[in-house]
Amino acid sequence: MDSVLAAVPLLGAVAVVLLGAVGLLRPLVLAEATGLATTGLHGMSELRAVFGGNLGSIGLVCLITREPAAFLVGAAAFLGGGVAKLISLGLDRPEPGKVVPGLILDFVVGAALLAGHAG
Repeated sequence: MDSVLAAVPLLGAVAVVLLGAVGLLRPLVLAEATGLATTGLHGMSELRAVFGGNLGSIGLVCLITREPAAFLVGAAAFLGGGVAKLISLGLDRPEPGKVVPGLILDFVVGAALLAGHAG
């Protein structure tokens, strides 16, 4: 059972790397899923940087170093995103069906990465 629990943060980090790969190679897939749009090449570059570079590097640092602090930073990013989406649901009133799947993903991945901080 301990080995299964030890795998949880690593699976979270792998999920983050995969999200980053999609963001880097197919940024419009994630942009469409999140309701973002780009009107030019600069916008495309930013989508690749945020979804690909930032997400991918968080997951890679967790996988390569296996340092609890790396998992904590990743968890903070995803859990913070989830909290921001909850706040947005109250303030902006977006269509919940479009926000909740990403919110759940943020909390699940954030919790998995947080488990890596506990070491």
